[in-house]
Order: sequence, then structure tokens, then C-alpha cells
Amino acid sequence: MNAKQIKKLRRRVKVIQLGWMHSVLPPEEQDKVTLDNIHEVIPDQTHVYANGRLNLSFMTEKFVMKWLKQCPEIETYEELMHYAQHKNLPSKGTD
Repeated sequence: MNAKQIKKLRRRVKVIQLGWMHSVLPPEEQDKVTLDNIHEVIPDQTHVYANGRLNLSFMTEKFVMKWLKQCPEIETYEELMHYAQHKNLPSKGTD
């Protein structure tokens, strides 16, 4: 992918993370999280060591970019979850 395409995908990362945070938080807390402060709410830990492997943490910037590079048509968190459930892509894994 060239720089223009990556730049377009990077703009979608925060929107997808915001959709995820809104699905996790109760309704009264959802209004407090916006695109401007999403980086404060998302955990800083980018990787998790589990089962003898180092994996990307769920919904970090790297995690979302990895999915967007595989499926650039993803626009929302719901679409990302649809791909996660129905396709064998980066973080789904086959052990």
C-alpha cells in the first residue's frame, strides 16, 4: 500500500476504536468518550504475552491497522467484528 492509502486508513482507526468503546461502556458513560479523548481511554499496553506467544492487544491502533490493511473496505466497528467472525484474517488465527 502506498502512503495515500495508509493515510486514509489511519483516519478510520479512531472512529473504529470509538465504536468499540461505545459498545463496551454503559450509556451514561458513552457521552464522555469522544474522538478527541479516545487515546486517553484506550489502554497503553499494545501487546499481550499469552500461551507462549506475544500478541497484539485488542483494538489498539496497530491491531485496527492490521485489519484495515487486509480489508480496506471496513468503515465501522460492527463491520470489523463481522469480518472477524466470518473470515480468517490477521488476529483470528488458526491453531
